[in-house]
Amino acid sequence: MSLGVIAEILRKRVYFTLFAVSSFCLVLLYMFLLPSLPFGTLFPQAIVFITPVQAIFAFVFGVLLALLLTLNVYAYKIGAKLSGLAPAGSVVASLVNALCCTPVIPLLFAIIGGSSPLLYSASPKVEFFFEKYYVVFYAFSSLLLIYALFRVTKSISCCVVKRR
Repeated sequence: MSLGVIAEILRKRVYFTLFAVSSFCLVLLYMFLLPSLPFGTLFPQAIVFITPVQAIFAFVFGVLLALLLTLNVYAYKIGAKLSGLAPAGSVVASLVNALCCTPVIPLLFAIIGGSSPLLYSASPKVEFFFEKYYVVFYAFSSLLLIYALFRVTKSISCCVVKRR
């Protein structure tokens, strides 16, 4: 990831404003979302249960996603070709954490196997797996966001140099 490309883009007031506002909004959203996951719904009062790890990842997810959004807006404006599905994949990866403690897994099991007792008994085990290792999924999501930023900066780096 070229930090020079990112710095050059954020020097422009419109992109810095977009980044700052979207960072604030996304960090705030993740501050409410991450501790709400055990409730299976967005529960604003759950913010009192936020752990330091969740607060750190809320900040990381919010800032990286806002930066990715800003760079994609810039890339779209200059007509740069975005390579691969990295930006979409990173957004999906940041939502992987919703697999724990929400109705997503039981719903998928119900669609796959109806009301099979085997699948019915597997659902809590799978949810527990996501709950127990949530830090791993948070880290994986962060790495995918960084990879997406690398891909976007790589595709727009030539255009940023030309537009100076």
